[in-house]
Amino acid sequence: MTTKLSLTARYLLTYIRFKTNNNRPFFAGNDTIAKVIGCTEASTKVIINTLIREGYIIKTIDDKKRRNLSLSGKEFQPLDGVYMNNVEKHILKQDAQNQEDWAKYLQKENEAYKARIKTLEAEITSLNQQIFELQNQETVKPVLQKPTPQPEYTPNIPQTDDESISPVITNIMKRFNL
Repeated sequence: MTTKLSLTARYLLTYIRFKTNNNRPFFAGNDTIAKVIGCTEASTKVIINTLIREGYIIKTIDDKKRRNLSLSGKEFQPLDGVYMNNVEKHILKQDAQNQEDWAKYLQKENEAYKARIKTLEAEITSLNQQIFELQNQETVKPVLQKPTPQPEYTPNIPQTDDESISPVITNIMKRFNL
C-alpha cells in the first residue's frame, strides 16, 4: 500500500535521488537539507524519520559515524523535470496552487455558463410563445368610417289649438322660438 506523500516529502526524495546519482553517498545533516528544501530543521527531521519508517529511505551509519541516506527503491512519484540545483520549493507549491485555482475558476465559469444557458432557454421559450400568439391572433383590422351627419333635432311636440299644453311648456317654447 502506497501512502500519499506531501509535496515536501516528494521534493526531499527527489533531492536525495539527485544527490545519490552514480552511487555517491549522501551525508548531509538536517540543517543542510532544511535549507535546501525550505523547511525548518525540526520539520525536516520529522519528514526524514517518516520516510524512513515508511520505507522510502534507508539510513545507514558509516565507519566515521556519519549518517548516510539513500533511496530504498520503493516507488514514489518524483518531481521529474525539475532541475534540482535551481529549484525552490515555494515555486513548486505555487505552481500546484495555481493549477488548483485554475480548476476552481473553470468550475465557476462552467456554472455561470450553465446558468446563462437556462436564462436564454427561458427567454427563447417566452419569445416562441409570443410568436405563436401573434401568428394565431385574428388579423381583423377595424374599418374606420366617416361619421354620417345627423339631422338637426326637432322636438316632436304636437301642435294643437286647445289649451292642453301646459303654460310652462308654452313659455319654454316661446323662449326658444319653437
